[in-house]
Amino acid sequence: MVEDFSRVLHEQQSPNHNSNIRTLSIYFYWCGVQAAIFERDIHDLARTGPDLKAKTICQFPRERGILL
Repeated sequence: MVEDFSRVLHEQQSPNHNSNIRTLSIYFYWCGVQAAIFERDIHDLARTGPDLKAKTICQFPRERGILL
């Protein structure tokens, strides 16, 4: 999923590519790839560091119908 997200960010020429990838990678490290993706968890994670992002991270699973 991180590779797919990276590809999408690259296509969109996202200026925060590295921060977004880092945030999603940390999320999956903590919660696992098989776990449901909760929006509140992503926002909580993003609040732990200045370089972590939530908005774009939430859009990716929302568009795929897997964000709770």
